[in-house]
Amino acid sequence: MKPRFFISSVVEGFGNYRDAARQGVAEGGGAAVLVNEDMSPSDSSPRNACLDGVASADAYIGIIGSRGGWTTPSGKLATEEEYEHAILLGKPVLVFLQETGRDADADRFAERLSSYTSGHLRSTFASPADLRSQIAAAVQRLAPSLGLPLTSESEITSHLKPSNRYSQETRLGLVIGPERQEDVIDPVQFDDRAFRDLVMRVGHDSSVALLDYGFPKDQTIVQNVLITEQRGSGRDYVSEARIEISESGIIVFEGNVTGRTPRTSSADLLATMVVAEEDIEAVAASMFRFYGRLFDEIDTYQRHESFVLNSALYGLGYRTIMRNPKPRHSHPVRMVSGDVPLVAFERPRRIPRAILRAPDDEARRIATMLGRNSVG
Repeated sequence: MKPRFFISSVVEGFGNYRDAARQGVAEGGGAAVLVNEDMSPSDSSPRNACLDGVASADAYIGIIGSRGGWTTPSGKLATEEEYEHAILLGKPVLVFLQETGRDADADRFAERLSSYTSGHLRSTFASPADLRSQIAAAVQRLAPSLGLPLTSESEITSHLKPSNRYSQETRLGLVIGPERQEDVIDPVQFDDRAFRDLVMRVGHDSSVALLDYGFPKDQTIVQNVLITEQRGSGRDYVSEARIEISESGIIVFEGNVTGRTPRTSSADLLATMVVAEEDIEAVAASMFRFYGRLFDEIDTYQRHESFVLNSALYGLGYRTIMRNPKPRHSHPVRMVSGDVPLVAFERPRRIPRAILRAPDDEARRIATMLGRNSVG
């Protein structure tokens, strides 16, 4: 897991040095955060975007050349505000001063850093190649001390249990959280109408389709966990969904994978005796897309790039898992005792963020493993 380093400098006319800084961070074993070059357009102001970028990083790198750059309405340099925000948040600070003459603003800021950076590394550089090597060495020294905690496999496994053991439907459970263990969402937001509406909007979006407008929902807060629950049986089909969101960014999903199609007498028998792999895939993909869309909203600067997950079926009972099942007069049954969750993976899996945007293969993997494990 690579620590993230925010690169703070003037932008105009300094591109070759910023590129060198990026390369140096990578060579030192870190990941560079450059707001102007890497971040997608957003409604946030440039100032807020930069300060959010600082907050998303594990450490701050300040690079001062010949110019102080843009002065903000506060009377401070933009880079100075970024530095102050890093100090406020307790981020480690690395400072690099170009061997050059400086204008009054750059000189003042350099002097301030010289006074306030006791205990922080300060180096000088003469060229982009020099800056690159200096940063690589500094990042390599600092990175091990950042001590980034990881979400444990046991924490993911502990959430892999059904919320309602009395449902007549077989439900797919999916637990997924950031690989980095830290608070991702302020639990105060769970009371915020805008955040609750965001959960509803993402869940109902046609590209996600985890929630259904045809069924009522409840949203409650239990021990700093926001629970959104949809329970309903229509005339033709059943739609159950549950989303538990915690401040750590771990989300526990549950949704039915039987009763998803209009029921006739033959379909009733099919739903009673069989779970279709295609339905498992569809529900899993909806859960992944929900998680990805929500994280795009709450983690704009992509601090979290890796996630850990596991999945299970609840209430499978004597049902069999089949691909492309057809209605017929009889179906085989699983010879089981009890009704413990059927878990997909022996150990939780780690996936990159890109899978959340294109989850079909991962959803198919879950369905395939559940099918294999059901006959093991």
